[in-house]
Amino acid sequence: MPHSSPHFQIAGTDSASCKLSTHGVVAVREKTVATKMSGSQKLFNLSDRTNSLLGIQIVGSGAYVPEKIVTNHDLEKQYGFEPGWIEQRTGILQRRYAPSDMATSDLCVEAAKKVMRNTGVTAAEIDLLVVGTFSPDQACPSTACLVQ
Repeated sequence: MPHSSPHFQIAGTDSASCKLSTHGVVAVREKTVATKMSGSQKLFNLSDRTNSLLGIQIVGSGAYVPEKIVTNHDLEKQYGFEPGWIEQRTGILQRRYAPSDMATSDLCVEAAKKVMRNTGVTAAEIDLLVVGTFSPDQACPSTACLVQ
């Protein structure tokens, strides 16, 4: 493994003898500091290079929901549920419906615009964009690629 990739080392390994392990990530740095202990065993070590990440910070996050609100009352009427049935079983009072022509990436773009407005950060200043979703526009490329 190249010396520039991983930042973690499984306890008991060093850069000369790193092997893939069922325990997780393998690092390549020789000088490490134990970060967690389990009894008397180290769980993993942080490399010196990880200290270079200390200046990184999250300056904002954003969210966006579609405008159309669908209440439990709406669904109870449409599907014939007894009043309170949905809330009692799910705890949900209302949900938002996106128009059929609006994709997940469209929602993400609106969220990104909102966070940039709120923080004063421009798109050119963003180094990393993370999109977490169970409903991507498509499998490949990722939704984050479409948003950037």
